[in-house]
Amino acid sequence: MRRTTALLILLGSLGAPEAAWCDCPCPSTARDLAYSLHRPGSTGRSDARLLDDSSNCRLVGAWPFGPSLSVAYDSARALLFCGSGGAVYILDVADPSHPVRLSEGLRTGGVVNRLWHSGGLLYIAAGVAGLEVWDATDPQSPYRLSRTRTAGQAFGVALSGSYAYVAAGDSGLCIFDVANPQQPTHVGGWDTPGFAYAIAVQDTLAYVADCDAGVRVVNVAEPQTPFELAHYDSSGPAYGVAASGPYVYAATGTTGLLVLAISQPDSLTELGRFDTPGDAYGLAVSGTYAYVSDGYAGMRVIDVADPSNPHEVGFCDTPVWAYGGVVAAGVAYIPDGDGGMRVLNVSDPGNPVEIASFWTPGWSYGLTVRDCYAYLATGYGGLRIIDAADPLYLCEAGSYDSPGFAYAVSVNGVYAYLADAESGLRVVDISDPRSPCEVGFCDTPGSAVGVTVAGSYAYLADLDGGLRIVDIRNPQSPTEIGSYESDGDVYGVAVVDTFGFLACGGDGLVTVGMSDPANPVTVSQFYTSDWAWDVQVIGDFAYIADGQAGLRIVNVSDPHYPYGVGRCNTPGESYRVALIDGRACMADDWGGVRVIHVSNPNNPHEDGFYELPHPAFGVAAAGPYVYVADGGAGLQVVEYTTGAVTEPKGREPEPRGLEVRPSAGGKTAQVRCPAGTGTVRVLDASGRVVRILLPGRGICVVDGLTPGVYILETTRPTSCAKFVIR
Repeated sequence: MRRTTALLILLGSLGAPEAAWCDCPCPSTARDLAYSLHRPGSTGRSDARLLDDSSNCRLVGAWPFGPSLSVAYDSARALLFCGSGGAVYILDVADPSHPVRLSEGLRTGGVVNRLWHSGGLLYIAAGVAGLEVWDATDPQSPYRLSRTRTAGQAFGVALSGSYAYVAAGDSGLCIFDVANPQQPTHVGGWDTPGFAYAIAVQDTLAYVADCDAGVRVVNVAEPQTPFELAHYDSSGPAYGVAASGPYVYAATGTTGLLVLAISQPDSLTELGRFDTPGDAYGLAVSGTYAYVSDGYAGMRVIDVADPSNPHEVGFCDTPVWAYGGVVAAGVAYIPDGDGGMRVLNVSDPGNPVEIASFWTPGWSYGLTVRDCYAYLATGYGGLRIIDAADPLYLCEAGSYDSPGFAYAVSVNGVYAYLADAESGLRVVDISDPRSPCEVGFCDTPGSAVGVTVAGSYAYLADLDGGLRIVDIRNPQSPTEIGSYESDGDVYGVAVVDTFGFLACGGDGLVTVGMSDPANPVTVSQFYTSDWAWDVQVIGDFAYIADGQAGLRIVNVSDPHYPYGVGRCNTPGESYRVALIDGRACMADDWGGVRVIHVSNPNNPHEDGFYELPHPAFGVAAAGPYVYVADGGAGLQVVEYTTGAVTEPKGREPEPRGLEVRPSAGGKTAQVRCPAGTGTVRVLDASGRVVRILLPGRGICVVDGLTPGVYILETTRPTSCAKFVIR
């Protein structure tokens, strides 16, 4: 039975018993979490899928912030570009000990795997979104110039001259002419035998970190016709690569740092290696030192003055998992996954010291939506409150840094109840969403990963701690009054009247009677087909997120005698379920969000889906919108619609101020978006949002679209226009 992503991984990390039924390796600590999901080659789906597939659903907005995997530095302006999930924070680091956030408006269509800055432009390896180029000349108002498909997901990027070199996973090396950054052109490529994850370019040679296939050397003197010159099979997977002078340095996982000679490009020679204590994932070389991002072992400083004898001279631990980084002017900027971005003083390489940090949100696991706010549980990033009054303009209103690992949240009145893993239940006052603050807490014996509030009680799914019932009539002093020790772990809970319905993994659905909350008793048990992660109950039916078996529907009209009535398989692993208007919305791991009609519980059927940049872990529904906690890509908002988009009647075909003109022989369109028009969405004929244009940017080039009819929609005023790509 496969258990590959965060819920399972987190269970192991939070001290749950070892899962003997798991046939894939699971990390032993929470700090391994982000790495395990982001591990090269472990995308969980075909690497060939680039753009979001969908049916009867369209993406309307996103707050895509998450763990930090990459940074880039602008030395001329002392700016740091800090990747965060599918977005980039722009920071002023003139004083490295006090980073100042300038902008969070740079939001990609995927996940920011690597960044490269040159001349005010930012080149982004954006996973499923391919290569994105952004103009960051004004750091407070960056805007996208182009988004270009890559043959595979974009994991690494390097610029040399007027060419961008992209490490594209299973598809190897892709080369783009970016002389015109608004219209990058694919000119060549080389399909490496492994999984191209990182790249460095020096002179006419490209060095590809090709994971299990080691380091590949590709001649790119003629970018249109690259060819491999040499390769070196590293003893560990090559995750990172750097070139400096006659040497190539590779980060090779558990085997540490590898130093190779390139004096003869048609043959690489190993000169030396140093086995770091962690998992070497990325590196930067400055002078005679290699700064190795060593996963859970933080950053290691390796003296490479003598390439045949590399040796460690210093190190600095980081909170979670060091991914890579840049070194400039005696300062190292290290992306640390859920640990955000760490700033280290390395002026004395033998004694690197952290001098500052910038905390980004962590992985998004659970959420709930109330009124015009979405409440997002983001692991080490705590609770994030997102203003969702207009799904097109999602922005963070406030945040609360919980002491544990925020995994699920429920809202009742002016309080948010946070399942905070080993830190139990945290009660947060959200009367002012801009300044949430903790007012009370209640420890639990297990790891709180689910929470439901009903009446005067909060019901916690506490893994091996079973079900915990907490009296919350006094939010400042929540008190446990009862518990139920299940045979297996408890992952989710729903409450109806005096019954509790528990999602208990391999033990399926367990129903407990709670007429006396201090003494819950077993009422019944129903074994599901796979692994019960979550349960919701409406009327006579329980709807169970049943792992690889998708949605399972159980009749619980008599809680003592439950029986199965319907099921609907999903392509991923169903973790969470939300119900609205006869539909079950499933957070389906790499399967994205699935919308299933359940008006006839005996015959549920899928009626829509949207695949997202990262695995979907949590879901909530309100009105026509489905809100998804999308792992490393933050909050994604999808609209469910049963029909194609049509142009509204009685509106101007071309709203005042908004102009669209064909260009390049009809293959692209130029759109003028003056200030005052609001965000402009570009939709295809099925209603799927394929571009979002920001106002006040003059002429925006819309390119990379397949031939067909497209529609522009504006929000201020609400208007539309049509254009055709030939």
